[in-house]
Amino acid sequence: MSQLSVQPDQQTIATNASETLLDALLSHEIPHTHACGGQAYCSTCRVLILDGIKHCSSPTRAEKALAQKLQFPIHVRLACQTKISGDVTIRRLVMDNQDLDLVDQQLTGGQGIAEQELVLLYAGLKGMETFDQVNFPYDMAHIMGRYFQQLYQIISTYGGQISSTMGTHALVTFDPARHDRTVDRAVWAALDLLQAMAGVNQMVEQLHYQPLQLGLAVHPGLAVQVAPTPKSPPMPLGDGVTTVMGLATLPQTLVVSPAGLSQIANRVVLGAKVGEAGAQIVTGMRGAPPEQVAATPPELSLGQRLSSLIQKFRFGR
Repeated sequence: MSQLSVQPDQQTIATNASETLLDALLSHEIPHTHACGGQAYCSTCRVLILDGIKHCSSPTRAEKALAQKLQFPIHVRLACQTKISGDVTIRRLVMDNQDLDLVDQQLTGGQGIAEQELVLLYAGLKGMETFDQVNFPYDMAHIMGRYFQQLYQIISTYGGQISSTMGTHALVTFDPARHDRTVDRAVWAALDLLQAMAGVNQMVEQLHYQPLQLGLAVHPGLAVQVAPTPKSPPMPLGDGVTTVMGLATLPQTLVVSPAGLSQIANRVVLGAKVGEAGAQIVTGMRGAPPEQVAATPPELSLGQRLSSLIQKFRFGR
């Protein structure tokens, strides 16, 4: 008999080599979730192996298929498929309705929770505190609307995705599994954003405010993708995000981490070094940019746009 220690229940039960972890848990009246009845369809019986993974049986074909779909790491196992031949410590992962909602979201979207190599672009805008938010709130709304419109168009053109925004800050991801030259794409996008910011600042100065300052950084690294809601894009979390946010400290400047510079070494125009870790300012790129992902539609003339708006106003009343 082997000893199975169960967390967070703080129980230790005896199990034999012929029964699955699910059978052992249920026979000791530990209410472990198993929505599909132990058929390896739902993954709600998933457990985290804290100790003794060498005593766990090899994954069955059914478990391998589901684990691959949900991108489980090797220490997350299905209790309905796993048997043990020695002492093991586990933590039960699906404990309540909220956990079940997460499982349902993963199965519906086909998305697991695992570390993924991404190229991260962070954009932080400063200077909005000079705006008269009390007397002229439209100024802020109009300027920020123009900025985010430019941000979306440029990022989409290079194949990136705006994963999260908070106030005047935005975190963008470029997925190597979807597009090639992802560091190039992120750097070209950042340089285009700096150019676009010059146009936005012309309007800012016309309104008699101080120019806004855009700090940008690019870093390829590992991140865990988590979708806050079923309909929202995945949001990256982890050390890679912390790194890229820490680099975007200089106004109207793009800083690229050493990991990013190594992938564009023969194509990048460099400025001064930043800090002691090897990050550097990037002022330009040589050669042609990566192939555009989404072609920018031709712009209508101002007269055509005004005519279109008038038509919408008439029929919308």
